[in-house]
Amino acid sequence: MRGTEAIDESIDIERALACLTARQREAVTLAMQGYTHNEIAWLLGVTRVSVTLRISRVRNVYQNSVSRGYR
Repeated sequence: MRGTEAIDESIDIERALACLTARQREAVTLAMQGYTHNEIAWLLGVTRVSVTLRISRVRNVYQNSVSRGYR
């Protein structure tokens, strides 16, 4: 049953990423790969504050959806 749970979680992540703007998706994908906010900012040519805001907004939307029972 563990394999099915991993597949379901992977599908949930893909669905969540598909709902993001391109800019949010870029920042979140790089963060998931282990890049720091400073590194992401350099790679995307934006400020660290912009990266932090993008990731923070995504986190807030995700937490709100989970608290409402959506995923």
